[in-house]
Amino acid sequence: MTEVPAAIRSSLQRYAEEHVPTGGFLRAVLENDLMETLARADKDNRAALLAICLFVYNELPASCWGSPDKVRAWLEASHGRVGTGAVVRRPTGA
Repeated sequence: MTEVPAAIRSSLQRYAEEHVPTGGFLRAVLENDLMETLARADKDNRAALLAICLFVYNELPASCWGSPDKVRAWLEASHGRVGTGAVVRRPTGA
């Protein structure tokens, strides 16, 4: 079986651990949208799709993948976490 490409594994780990958004291909995978996944996959990711899906299923929290609502909620839960691109507001006056 083809391995999960290193860049894909890294992106999925950042998503799971730091709630960092992924690109369109992985977003489609995480949202369980097969048609969009196949439309966005390049030849390397198409070849590795089974390995990618198994990695998501076996390694990521079930609460962060499976539907658009779960992915959206996971990303919205990122407020205040490092590495998410969230704006950190500093206290005014001081």
